Amino acid sequence: MKKTIIKKYAACAALAATLALLPASCIKDDAAPGTKETTLTLTFSTRAPGDTGSTTGPESANEHMRTLRVILAEQNGTIRYNTKIDDIPEDATDQRVTFSDLITVEDRTTTFDVYAIANEEAFVTSPNQLAATSGNISDMNLETLTLNQEVLAKLNQGLLEANQDNQAYRLPQTKKEPMTVIPGQDNEATIQLEFVVAKVDLTFTNEATQAVDLNNVTFSPMNQASTPLLPSVALATGGSDLNLGTVTVPASGSKQVTCYVYENQLAGQSNYMLRTDWGNNELNLSYQNGAEILGTQFARGTKLDIDITLNGTQMTDFELLVVPWSEKEITVPPFE
Repeated sequence: MKKTIIKKYAACAALAATLALLPASCIKDDAAPGTKETTLTLTFSTRAPGDTGSTTGPESANEHMRTLRVILAEQNGTIRYNTKIDDIPEDATDQRVTFSDLITVEDRTTTFDVYAIANEEAFVTSPNQLAATSGNISDMNLETLTLNQEVLAKLNQGLLEANQDNQAYRLPQTKKEPMTVIPGQDNEATIQLEFVVAKVDLTFTNEATQAVDLNNVTFSPMNQASTPLLPSVALATGGSDLNLGTVTVPASGSKQVTCYVYENQLAGQSNYMLRTDWGNNELNLSYQNGAEILGTQFARGTKLDIDITLNGTQMTDFELLVVPWSEKEITVPPFE
């Protein structure tokens, strides 16, 4: 696991005149009276909690954490540190960052806000858009920054093999978390990053000896126009139909379709539905036989696994699972 140590130093040029008798190297800031130098070590993880046996991390190459920005701000918004780690190894599932010489008040704990953003290249419009090292966090608009349909289309293009290693298509992961530190101690914590999207894995298996064209394969109402960069307590409503067009399933074979969607929740008494014009088939994704599948919301960082068997004229067997991406535990029983 790669470790990055962040220290703050006084600028040499500004002190040259008054410190001429000292060696020509940067001088570390001393803690002022009433303050204490403190160390904060944060481990940012792409693995699900409890998934300690995993060494592979996310499922697809475009989903791996390859860059990471960490911003440490006071709770009034004042930025203390803003650092970006590039070229994280593809197989790394954790990145450790140590803020050394963090100045805190000596006689009480201090709470900071930690902002973590992995793979920002997929949505930033300029290389230094999030690079401010001073000022207030509000100037960066992180709390209100949203990702639109153009970004979502790019993220879905990242699933294509040709784009797997292109940083512009890598899937962002984010987290904002308050962190309380004790002065004069080595403080440590682990922060679990969250994908900015939800994921659908749809697999059709054809038992017939002829190929099947599934026309107008549609998820309703799962197409959300935008999503906040940072997780929000209240998920957006008012999604529209997500139409995947025609899915051709080969004879005696299978076809998998994978896509990302922005998190969303239902409005009113509707259900999430999967429909196709082929045989006028439809499948309730919210509930099956009294068991909750998606229920009323599809949150970021979750994956909907759908396995459907075709017999030539109808969808016969279904299996619906809702799981965190990197966990193997089944949380919803299969539909029979």
